[in-house]
Amino acid sequence: MLSLRNAYIGLMLIAGIALGLAVSMRPELGAGSIPPIMILLLVSLIIDVTIMAIAAKQGAMPLTTNSRVIGFFGAAALYLAITYIKTAV
Repeated sequence: MLSLRNAYIGLMLIAGIALGLAVSMRPELGAGSIPPIMILLLVSLIIDVTIMAIAAKQGAMPLTTNSRVIGFFGAAALYLAITYIKTAV
C-alpha cells in the first residue's frame, strides 16, 4: 500500500512540474478551452485507474482519498508556483 501511494503522489508531482514547465514555456496552452488544472485531473484519473488494476492483481489495498488529495493538490501547487514564478520574472 505504501509503495502504491508513494508512486501515485510522486507521479502526480512530476505531472505538476511538467505541466507547469509546458505552460510557462508556451503560455497559449494555458489559455485554451480546457484549463491546465483539468489536465491534472485527467492525469490523476489515468494514474489512479492503472494503480487500481495493479492493486487488484497483487491483492494490495487501493489508494485512499487522502492520497489522492495530497497528490492532486501537491501537483496543482507545483503547477501554480512554476507558472507564477516564470511570469513574475
